[in-house]
Amino acid sequence: MDKQIKTNSFTSQCIQTRLVVMEYTTLIVPGLDNSGSDHWQTWLETQLIQVQRVNQKRWDEPDIASWSDNVSLAIQSATQRVILVAHSFGVIASLVAASRTPDLVAGALLVAPADPSRFTISGERINQDSQELQIGLYDLMPKSHPGFPTILAASTNDYCMPFKRSAWWAKTWGSKLVSLGDAGHVNPASGYGAWPHGALLYQELISKARSVDKIWNQLLRWAY
Repeated sequence: MDKQIKTNSFTSQCIQTRLVVMEYTTLIVPGLDNSGSDHWQTWLETQLIQVQRVNQKRWDEPDIASWSDNVSLAIQSATQRVILVAHSFGVIASLVAASRTPDLVAGALLVAPADPSRFTISGERINQDSQELQIGLYDLMPKSHPGFPTILAASTNDYCMPFKRSAWWAKTWGSKLVSLGDAGHVNPASGYGAWPHGALLYQELISKARSVDKIWNQLLRWAY
């Protein structure tokens, strides 16, 4: 498990020097109840420029229509293609929104996704003991590569979704799967405030996005 408990050189470097990504706008998409000042998403937000948090009208209500609409609005309002950094229910909202305009998304870092089968379209929660996959918000989720690179970082003891199910979704989306070990829900309760490994995953995603863009630019030059 890579909780950020101790300060190390990478942490100090991040605090002293912001991560500079000029060609994309980064959208921070928290999960239910938002991400507070001690959350890794808030920490990462302070390390970036060209960054914006997606706000929700009701942070305590998992209304996928409202949540995904707000993410869509942020994606479409950005002056550049976006990088999504999503956590928990924010992962569901991000992928539903991104499926509408995948060409506007350059990549997504998906951390500790909530299980789509545990929420209904009307915002109700389904019994967490249910082992069924194709219920709840399953039908709204993309069932193939979303059209941009993704990294899915999951915990092996996350109460919001079993690791095997996270791995299944990662395979479905063509995501790079990163096991964080016993990391709980990857939130402050499990020790995830300043998170250097998360910053490294973000940088890896940026590299993937740049590589894809380079290939597309080459193809366009050859075509014309």
